[in-house]
Amino acid sequence: MFPSVLNMLLSATYLYKLFPRNKFFGREQMTWWDRDDTRPVDVVTGCFMLVRHEAIDQVGVMDERFFMYGEETDWCYQFKQAGWKILFTPDAQIIHLGGQSSKKVKGEMLIQLRLSILKFIEKNYSRIEYKIACVLTALFMLVRLPAWFVASLVNGSQRQNAKIRCRHTSKARAAYFLIINLLG
Repeated sequence: MFPSVLNMLLSATYLYKLFPRNKFFGREQMTWWDRDDTRPVDVVTGCFMLVRHEAIDQVGVMDERFFMYGEETDWCYQFKQAGWKILFTPDAQIIHLGGQSSKKVKGEMLIQLRLSILKFIEKNYSRIEYKIACVLTALFMLVRLPAWFVASLVNGSQRQNAKIRCRHTSKARAAYFLIINLLG
């Protein structure tokens, strides 16, 4: 589903992981659906989408203000606002090596993802919804910051532990940066 204040709140609670078949808690990512049939959806993943030329002529190309993440979500939103249907089909398949563009800069990409969601909300919803989304994002990061910081300090001699510590350090720095910018 499209990002929204409610979806951000539900996503932050991780209740969709505890109740993956629940249509309310799993609403944003539709965790209750096995993706085994063709159906209308709000958003399709940008790594593999087909768009009618007439739809692009009507809505325009993707918004270049989105650097990474969110551009296809915004585009799907523009199509839907213009009356076009967004359909998911399991018939076509691709191999997508997800995360390859961002795996070496996970912390920075965490910031980019959150900023893209906020940019989407700022562009398409009311100013009050945007402000609430900023506070929710800051709280999401603030709650996780201590855990990521502690995880980054955990000692271990194995290479895997070093990777985990590095990832948590990167997330902690990203969270701190985002909190300061959202609340400052």
